[in-house]
Amino acid sequence: MQIIHRILSVLLVIVGLFLTIIGITTPSETKFTYTEVILSPVQVVWPVLTDPERMTLWQNGMEKIKAEQKGELKEGTILFGYAREYDPGIYHEDKIIRITPEKNFTLMRLKSDRNTVIRDYSQTYELKRLRDGTTELTCGIFYRCPGFISRIYNRLYMQKRIESRVRDSIRRLKNLIEQI
Repeated sequence: MQIIHRILSVLLVIVGLFLTIIGITTPSETKFTYTEVILSPVQVVWPVLTDPERMTLWQNGMEKIKAEQKGELKEGTILFGYAREYDPGIYHEDKIIRITPEKNFTLMRLKSDRNTVIRDYSQTYELKRLRDGTTELTCGIFYRCPGFISRIYNRLYMQKRIESRVRDSIRRLKNLIEQI
């Protein structure tokens, strides 16, 4: 019985050291991008990308997205997003902090009822006209996890989950647009 306790103690120490090293060596800032070529011109991609009513057709897990005010999106517009995978009353608020029609826009997370670990979350969409008439779309994500435990959690789970959701959403957008 003592051998089992010693083995478990050693394993616990090794796991603790492993997690401590991850927490110490992982930076608080996380950045990544994902790029797809969409077989449609920018003039077709932009309206689908920036229409809150159509965003739910391609944004992974979103039940409803609505703009604070009707009309064309502009800097300062706040978007309210309601997720389908958890309580429908839970939402997040994103503010458009930069927008250049048919080129790019950036959303900054103002509030999230679900995630209290991430800080300064922003999402940037960049469109590039390619010579063959198609569009290169790059989605860039930036956020911070300032706490020691949150950096460990981010490194082992959350970053992979966010990257997967972004990839899936951009692929869904590509498929949606290419069907138009």
